[in-house]
Amino acid sequence: MCENIIKEQKYENALSLVNEGKYKSAIAEFTALDGYKDSKERLPECKYAYASELFNEEKYKDAVTWFMSLNGFRDSKERAEETYIRHKEEQLKTADVGDYVLFGTYEQDDETSDGEEYIEWRVLEKNGDNMLLISVYALDCQKYNSEDTYITWETCSLRT
Repeated sequence: MCENIIKEQKYENALSLVNEGKYKSAIAEFTALDGYKDSKERLPECKYAYASELFNEEKYKDAVTWFMSLNGFRDSKERAEETYIRHKEEQLKTADVGDYVLFGTYEQDDETSDGEEYIEWRVLEKNGDNMLLISVYALDCQKYNSEDTYITWETCSLRT
């Protein structure tokens, strides 16, 4: 009985946080309620609102992460793509040596149903508008050549 009263108070507090536009706090409250009433159904709405807020504040890196976490809720996939493009443009303009940037996509988690993931790169060198990047994670592993023999890049099987 007492537990339900506490959960109801937390639920009402979460609703108040949503009404005040404090979406990140509301997300934490609804998550902690672990399915009480319609808390699980309210979570995507709060996450979407929070991601939109981050987008409006031009915090694109965080916004794209939140939109992507919504797994297609509403137009979150399209918003993630739009946000990613803005983030990519901003970060490439301001990145310095040692920074991490997102650029391009590649299937990395063997879960093709959720699409390709964004590639995270580290800036090794910057010369004007040109950058030398290295991916943070190994993206693929393939043999240089199908036969174990001396061979040049021009004729190796990997190149084909």
